[in-house]
Amino acid sequence: MSYQNINNITLPRSAIKKKEGIVILPLRKWEEIEYNLEDLEMYRSESLAKEIDERRREKETIPLKKFLKKYHI
Repeated sequence: MSYQNINNITLPRSAIKKKEGIVILPLRKWEEIEYNLEDLEMYRSESLAKEIDERRREKETIPLKKFLKKYHI
């Protein structure tokens, strides 16, 4: 029977790119991070969609006849 030290993690050098590094997390923590990132992305998408819609409404043009009629000119 071979002895295995459960306190060590062995990684190939090719897995560690120069100046990038590696982070090792418990699976539960990683799943939590992914879940929060998905929520953040959805929030950002909704916020961006609202902002785009607001800007489009600000830039909407109306025909001259409608403008004149609206302001009784």
